[in-house]
Amino acid sequence: MKVFKQLGLEEAIGGEVGIEVEVEGRNLPRVDIGGIWRTTTDGSLRGESREFVLYDPCERDQVGRVLEILRGRLEEHDSEVIPSNRCGVHVHINCQNLTTTQVVSFITTYMCLEEVLVKWCGQERVGNLFCLRTSDAEGMVKYIHRFIRTGSIHQLYTDRIRYASVNMKALPNYGSLEFRAMRSDLTPGVIEKWVAMLLAIKDYSLDKRPDEIIGQFSMKGPQDFFNDVLGDFREDLNPQEEDLTIGMRNAQEVAFYAA
Repeated sequence: MKVFKQLGLEEAIGGEVGIEVEVEGRNLPRVDIGGIWRTTTDGSLRGESREFVLYDPCERDQVGRVLEILRGRLEEHDSEVIPSNRCGVHVHINCQNLTTTQVVSFITTYMCLEEVLVKWCGQERVGNLFCLRTSDAEGMVKYIHRFIRTGSIHQLYTDRIRYASVNMKALPNYGSLEFRAMRSDLTPGVIEKWVAMLLAIKDYSLDKRPDEIIGQFSMKGPQDFFNDVLGDFREDLNPQEEDLTIGMRNAQEVAFYAA
């Protein structure tokens, strides 16, 4: 059954990418931006802080435009963004039109690459309590097992998995998977590249069963598997075989349960 049907919707809501950007700093905008970004606050942040949230999910080819609008408003306000390990960029990838098997395949592929991806997102994100990897919170696998066993996204409705690098509680809440690992870096191109990586993982996974993904990893080896999924980003990510192997071992606990 597709996710939108489990949410009680007649059809999937459009838009593929949702973005939330948390910042701490000075001279930050206090009002909404261009009818595109909602400006709000977050209790986990300190000092002068804001969270900028897209009003509606956008299509993948609109990501650069909406982020440039946000950067432009910050520049107009002469805003200063101060780096903080409390701040992150949360990207929602719409899964409403996916079947439960496709969702598990998406998660499996991400988990194979998770160690590499989180390191690229920033050393302060590794082991960060707001975006825990599977290696940091192995207990979250049991909730994926419940989801696989029942086929119900509502098995993921728990705050126990909310602060994982891939927040699966967003699935029953919004019909999306929320990826929380990225640092709050508004340098042009950084968030855009992160979104492109996540969409490449989704695209790779959609026509494969979870166990088939692990089979491809085992047959081709870590580096060739990486090239199949994220080869366009090899120079950015610099994948290490040890990290890929750790990710695959975490992912196979999900994939083989689904087989």
